[in-house]
Amino acid sequence: GGHVTLTGGAIYSNTRDGVRFNDAALSGEEIPRDQTLALDNVTLSNNGGDGLHIRSISSTLTLQNVTITHNSGAGFLMHPDNDSPVFTNTTVSGNGLDGIALYNGMLEGERRWNVVQPDLPFILRNVSLTIRNDGMLTLAPGVTLRLGLVGSGYTPKINVQGNARLIAEGTPEQPIRFVGLDNTPGRWGNIALANTSAITLTHCEVAYGGRDQDFGGMIPLLDIKTTGAVRVEDCTFRDSWGHGIFAGAEGDHVVRNSRIYNVSIGAQKATTFDMFLDARYNWWGHSSGPRHTTLNPDGQGVSVSGNVLFTPWLTESPLPPSGVQVNILGPRQMASGQT
Repeated sequence: GGHVTLTGGAIYSNTRDGVRFNDAALSGEEIPRDQTLALDNVTLSNNGGDGLHIRSISSTLTLQNVTITHNSGAGFLMHPDNDSPVFTNTTVSGNGLDGIALYNGMLEGERRWNVVQPDLPFILRNVSLTIRNDGMLTLAPGVTLRLGLVGSGYTPKINVQGNARLIAEGTPEQPIRFVGLDNTPGRWGNIALANTSAITLTHCEVAYGGRDQDFGGMIPLLDIKTTGAVRVEDCTFRDSWGHGIFAGAEGDHVVRNSRIYNVSIGAQKATTFDMFLDARYNWWGHSSGPRHTTLNPDGQGVSVSGNVLFTPWLTESPLPPSGVQVNILGPRQMASGQT
């Protein structure tokens, strides 16, 4: 561990970062852990690298009355295996990249990110976030993650592997957003689940991804290849270069009261699996429901295929609080609360 406190003053016009805390790669040592950095009434400006560069793990970061501006790199860059910094009266603007940029590292601890300022998204530019082993990331309501590839490199994705967990529980007033660096479909890849990992998404938006730019292929916004639990409710999957949701493993996988539209295929699961992807009570972009070649050939919403349960479906969106009507393969209708 270690503790650094900076109170008052300015750090400016360095050829590299304003503050670098701590770069083990330069010394060949193991990445440091459990450090504390506190900045109070400090300005970091016009530096040649990042304003504030954090490569330590499991550290405590507190910024109060801090201005980070006009640095050539990111205003703030940190290793993902940290809780989010505590910001009080902090301004990050005019940098090469504004927000909390993430370093290309693995998240293996239990972390919580709760910075909800609209001008301070978490940014994955040309890097992926991998939560692995027994790691767990909890996102607070209102958090935004922006992902995208600039120039050449590998498509940014969110990978949840091993026995890891991703918990993103937003609210109607403060949804959690997984979106591109801009509003262009295919700007990033997807959320990909493997092994026995699990995910909970509530009041989330997943948009402008669906493209594996390494190979130019179409991929789903949510790729389920885990036997762990998948719970998705009141979410939106839209504007994908590729598909909406794909399930490629046995498991308890449920998608409810969500909106899936402006995608190539809404939901898909191979018929070789015994367990179905439970995608009932969702809105597929049209009141007639999703198109299925045999079960709903007249559906005008996005298509579904394979072992996907999609009936009953929601006939309108956005969802009113009660009395939602659903359609079951034809003229028969059911209101919520009926059996």
